[in-house]
Amino acid sequence: KNATTVQKATRHEAKKPTVILTTEDGSISRARREYEQEFNFIINEHDKFQGTGRVSKYGNQADDIMLSSMVALKMQFLATQKVVGNCCSNFHLLLFDLLNEQCGLSSKPLCLQEHPNPNYRPCCQWTQSEECDLKREAAAAEKARKAAEEKAQEAVAEKE
Repeated sequence: KNATTVQKATRHEAKKPTVILTTEDGSISRARREYEQEFNFIINEHDKFQGTGRVSKYGNQADDIMLSSMVALKMQFLATQKVVGNCCSNFHLLLFDLLNEQCGLSSKPLCLQEHPNPNYRPCCQWTQSEECDLKREAAAAEKARKAAEEKAQEAVAEKE
């Protein structure tokens, strides 16, 4: 009975597109859970999620971070159909250069900033557009709302 259940789940899972997700940002990796109904994800469970490409900032963790970066690069070379990346990232720009030189997938990689769905378009810090300005305003408002909510919860906790 369990084998049948696993087999059915596997057939169902195979219908969903698979995403090889590599990121230095732990919040991106956690956010994938919102999309697990639509996609299968392959991730590096041992990623360091250092949050920046500035490896020198991490002292004795630099070797682990470089290894994590190399694993991410290798994982992206395993893609068989399409590579999509955040072109605000120098790492993704390097990956795209390598892919364009035939190191891995032969189709042209796509920048998320050019994605047809605006919900998938991240804004670079330097991007000046109405769309990005609105996204930044919405993010700032959400951050302020969460901060006010936390402050209110702390006030209630102090009264108790």
